[in-house]
Amino acid sequence: MAKQMKDSGIEWIGKIPESWAVGRVKNAYTSHKTIVGSDSDKFQRLALTLGGVVKRSKDDSTGLQPEAFCGYQILKTGELVFKLIDLENIQTSRVGLSPYEGIVSPAYIVLEKRTGTNAEYGELFFLSIWQRGIFNRMGDDGVRSSLNASDLLNIPYIMPPYDEQQRIADYLNNQCTYIDSVIEQTNASITEYKKLKQAIITEAVTKGVRGERPMKDSGIEWIKTIPKIWEECRIKNVIFPEEKAVYPEDEIITCFRDGEVTLRKNRREDGFTISFTEKGYHGVDTGDLVIHGMDAFAGAIGCSDSRGKTTPVVHVCNTAGNNRYFMYYLRTMAYGNILMDLSNGVRIRSSDYRNFAKLGAFRICVPPIDEQNEIVEYLDKNVTAIDQLISKKERFIEELVNYKKSLVYEYVTGKKKVSTSEPSVIAVDPILLKALLYVKTHELLGKNCRGRIQIQKMLFLIESMNDLKIGSQYVRQKFGPLDVDLDKIESFMEQKRWLKTIQGSPTSYKKMDHYKEYRTEFSKYLAPYEAEIKRIIHFFENMNTSQAERFATLMAVWNDFILDGNANPSDEELIHEVITNWHPHKANYKYTTWQDTVNKMRANGIIPHGYGTHTILHQDNFLS
Repeated sequence: MAKQMKDSGIEWIGKIPESWAVGRVKNAYTSHKTIVGSDSDKFQRLALTLGGVVKRSKDDSTGLQPEAFCGYQILKTGELVFKLIDLENIQTSRVGLSPYEGIVSPAYIVLEKRTGTNAEYGELFFLSIWQRGIFNRMGDDGVRSSLNASDLLNIPYIMPPYDEQQRIADYLNNQCTYIDSVIEQTNASITEYKKLKQAIITEAVTKGVRGERPMKDSGIEWIKTIPKIWEECRIKNVIFPEEKAVYPEDEIITCFRDGEVTLRKNRREDGFTISFTEKGYHGVDTGDLVIHGMDAFAGAIGCSDSRGKTTPVVHVCNTAGNNRYFMYYLRTMAYGNILMDLSNGVRIRSSDYRNFAKLGAFRICVPPIDEQNEIVEYLDKNVTAIDQLISKKERFIEELVNYKKSLVYEYVTGKKKVSTSEPSVIAVDPILLKALLYVKTHELLGKNCRGRIQIQKMLFLIESMNDLKIGSQYVRQKFGPLDVDLDKIESFMEQKRWLKTIQGSPTSYKKMDHYKEYRTEFSKYLAPYEAEIKRIIHFFENMNTSQAERFATLMAVWNDFILDGNANPSDEELIHEVITNWHPHKANYKYTTWQDTVNKMRANGIIPHGYGTHTILHQDNFLS
């Protein structure tokens, strides 16, 4: 039966369940300010952050630091604390439920719950208000830069029955914890992608992309050896600053720290200091190598994608070769902190803005022009691919953040009701879930279990065919997809005394004394998936390791195509991606072998659905 709804009478809340009450914050909370006075030494200092209420050292001088803490107020465990000043700043946290007792700034507002009020639900309700920009829309004029305690107590507040408040709080806290863990994992994978990108660039510009060959001492400390046919010289001998004319129609070009050199309007107009005289500005042509005089050490080096003009702080250069090769080389120096010497540890002095001599004194390795072109072609392809993956992950994080906001709003206002019967896998620690799948796979394989590589392939297949929402990150390894959390999973299984890892060739597992106890938790969290898990394992259990490897690798590639928006990749696309962009080892199999594997996958319904996350390229793939 559909739940009955009524109009709350509050524009930014809309309809709520009929059984919910509408009132003011003062009906559910009281406000107090208890100044600590001379007892400040007895209390922990606390602070309100985007991550909630946290402990903060009294010696921490970050931000505003009081001369003494006697004017601070006491915040008790379970009380809500608000920072409702400077409301235009959307990056500042507004509300938190304190898990500690301590002291906080007297500028904060502290609320204590009344009987019948659940403060965990309240925190989520107020978070939704903040996230939707409601706080700074309060008041007669519709725009507020701050709210006081009286303003806060008179904000409309809705109250579900107490037991429902608790269910909503429990459900949302579990869901939000999971979403935050996925965001954290995704941010970690972005960091790894960026490290991988830099490793690829560094290897290419200092060793080339032609594989093993005779090497020689480079004479450059941070490089050591370079290919024997390469030369080395000072930067000033191959990179030349130019003074180019400025034309009336030229627009301003900006060099950003991520290496993009483009018209300022393509990125943003805000946050820049406008020069009305534009004295000393010089022209930039498409393809010019641009080096920012102040921010080169932070990566502000790139090739311009447009014609325009730029400030005298920026060096506009051309080279004795391929500009993009030297761009990649200089960016490697920046990210390797080599250019910090140029900036004396901070930035170049104002008098050095137009001085190219410091940069020009650095030594550089120079391949023949045909090899420069090869390196640039290789890097443009692979760096672009990694940047696209990073962008997708950043968009995914943005989608998760928006989803989390929507989720909180819909449940705290009763638009959605918490189910009391539906299993919630995503509320559980992902390492626990993966460990449970690991032991279940080990048990079902029985005597057919051949060790770590086989189980890893099985787990990937299970995750890619079932919407488990575990958020595993797999890397493209020689023998197929590998979970980056493998060490954590094996350590967890040993701590639980389920399975002990036996290092060897192959690496295998030994049952421990609590082995069978995993079944209770498996039934609690993963029982709905057991039949499909058994079907997948039954299909693969008699395969040898190389066969399972091929299935898992093709499954990963296929799943990545779906995640990239290609819902129906052809057999040729799948096989080409495996052979060329996974690992050189994959080319050892005949094309017909891969085709036979694809045919078996389609015939047996072993087909991915775009679940999980995109596989990550492994550094060894590029360097082997």
